[in-house]
Amino acid sequence: MSDVERQYWAVGCLSGEVYNGGFDQYFYNSSGATYSAAVDGLKAMGATTSLLLLQQAKQMIFGFTDVPEETRARRSIQMSVESDALQQRLDELDKQFWKDPDNLAMRSEKFAISHGLVRAE
Repeated sequence: MSDVERQYWAVGCLSGEVYNGGFDQYFYNSSGATYSAAVDGLKAMGATTSLLLLQQAKQMIFGFTDVPEETRARRSIQMSVESDALQQRLDELDKQFWKDPDNLAMRSEKFAISHGLVRAE
């Protein structure tokens, strides 16, 4: 995949996982490996609030370290920091993301059209 395709796909993975089970699920599942591309995609789409929420969730779980691409490594870290207080803070970020402050579907569609990934109807 090209960088643009990877960014578009990663933002779609992020959105699907967070709407389905929250940021905790996003990082726990294989989609968490797309973190860097999701960051780049959100930046390219101008989805600044969604980007901030993603970065806050990352910080809560992984601190200042990079998000491991390997699922087993991400899960190990998540399990080591898991707590009720962390889950409550992540739940609040989930709720903010679900409000869709950036109108992410519209931004994703415009991004895809502008980069020739799909054709406008």
